Parts: sequence; structure tokens; C-alpha cells
Amino acid sequence: MTDALAVVIALKSFHSAKSRLRASLPDVEVDTLVRQLADDMVSAAAGWPTTIVSNDRDVREWAAGRSCAVHAGGVGLNDSLQRAVAAVRATATRIVIAHADVWSPGAFVDSDFSAQVTICTDRHGTGTNVLVIPAHEDFTFRFGATSARDHHAEALHRGLTWERREVHPWSLDIDDESDFHFAMARGKKPL
Repeated sequence: MTDALAVVIALKSFHSAKSRLRASLPDVEVDTLVRQLADDMVSAAAGWPTTIVSNDRDVREWAAGRSCAVHAGGVGLNDSLQRAVAAVRATATRIVIAHADVWSPGAFVDSDFSAQVTICTDRHGTGTNVLVIPAHEDFTFRFGATSARDHHAEALHRGLTWERREVHPWSLDIDDESDFHFAMARGKKPL
């Protein structure tokens, strides 16, 4: 059976996201960067139904203008994602959960998700930038500082096959000044 992906992208806000980056790099136009990264992630999901998870009015308007569904509500990131995934579960075989701050995402359509759970870590190997799960399986999200380890434990707890990817187009997210400089050294997205 061919995969029918549903993509769920978490995006806090264009104006308040990336507080660590704003504090350490006051000369960088962070609002513009956050919007550009989010646009790139939505483009990577092209061809698949995409839901943006945010309680921010500006983000919800931006998402609607890009033909994305919008999910608001929930308490915190993990609860909001659980609710959004529950809402799209019936229309997909796999669900891709992604953060909107990945530097240069590749198209999801070109990806091979052979394991039931695919954990795409950040460049440090500790966080989860992209998580792919089977739509019909319960899975408790554990996004946070040790989410790669925690999502691995969740896959084992559920008896699901898993794959961990540490080097891939989704491994670089922009959380702080070191991520920003690491990304800029690659010559992409001049601001």
C-alpha cells in the first residue's frame, strides 16, 4: 500500500519564537527568519495535507493563506500535537510531525520511511526535529530537550519498529546562536 502522509507542523509564533536567538543576535531579523523557515517547511510538505499547530492569530492567518489546515488549542506543545494528530489520523497511513524551524528541509515525498517510527534528530542527536509515526498507532509525544531518546523509548514501549536518522536534511534546526552560525556557514538563506 502506498503511504498517504499527513503533515503536522508546530509553529509557536513569528514574533515571540526563538527567544534565545533574539537575545543573543539582536541584529538578526528573527521574525523574518522564522517566517522563511516555516515557508520552507510547508513547501517541503507540498502535495500532502498539512496542518499547522499554533495558538497565534498571525500564524493561523499565514497558514490559511498557504492552504494549510490550522489546529489551535491544547496545553503546551505535546498536548497540542496529540490533539492535532488525532484530528488527521483517519485520513492518513503515516503522520509526519515536524518543527517549523528546520533550516533546509527536503521534500517529504522523496523520503523513505521504512520503519514504523522514524526519528530525525537535531544535529546534536538529542532533540527530535521530525517524527514519523503510523497513523493507526497510539503514540505519546515527548518533544523537549531529550526527545530523541524519549521517542525511541516510546516506540519500544509500543512495540513498533524504529529508525533513528542523525544526518539528513532535517537535522539542522535553528534554536540558538550556534545553530544560526552553523547554518549560515553553509551559505544558505542570507538575511
